[in-house]
Amino acid sequence: MFVAFDTVRELLARAEAALPRDQQASDAARRAALGVACAIAEIARGTDVTADRSLWMIEVPEDVRDLVERTGLPVRDVREGLRILTEAGVLDRVVARTANRLRLVEEAVISAPVLARVAWAPLRAALQARGASVAPALAVTRAIAARTAGIRADHVGDPVTLTQQDLAATTLFGRTAIVAALRSLAAIGALTVEARRGTWTECRLDPAVFGVEAFRAQFSAMRSDA
Repeated sequence: MFVAFDTVRELLARAEAALPRDQQASDAARRAALGVACAIAEIARGTDVTADRSLWMIEVPEDVRDLVERTGLPVRDVREGLRILTEAGVLDRVVARTANRLRLVEEAVISAPVLARVAWAPLRAALQARGASVAPALAVTRAIAARTAGIRADHVGDPVTLTQQDLAATTLFGRTAIVAALRSLAAIGALTVEARRGTWTECRLDPAVFGVEAFRAQFSAMRSDA
């Protein structure tokens, strides 16, 4: 299971529907919210998700520093993302004397086997080693993984055809950031471009994205060469 992107966007829009336009969240705030929601899902998946404990049942610490590291976003954007996610009812916040805890609501979670298999930590490490902009690259990876129908027996993602406009609408990043993200993902071996014409691309996620053991050395080598 992972974040239901369409549902989160709908909840954010619904929460702001009655607000004047100048009081509504910017695209930067909305994409930060999506990134933060995915980071929380990643943390929850790394704890005690089991057949009896679904993703929305798990509370994680409200650790802004950890969320900054996982999203590639500045502190102010992470805090704004947390605020609008909470106000929109995407997150439940448990306030405690020692430390607050966060939990995604059930409505914001969906079955997403390809997304759930992405090895986010080594992917981030490889992007950071290359000096790439992490937040848009993660957002583009999520968008492609969400459209990937499955992973074949050799652990390679099925090809996906999309346009820069598709990615802009899904990630809320501009086309310049998207093109740079695609190049960075290809450069670290996370993405293979099968074909490209104008603004559309046919691509697939490669084994390293899913943490296949044989490909972890590839990420390590890139960090060493950086």
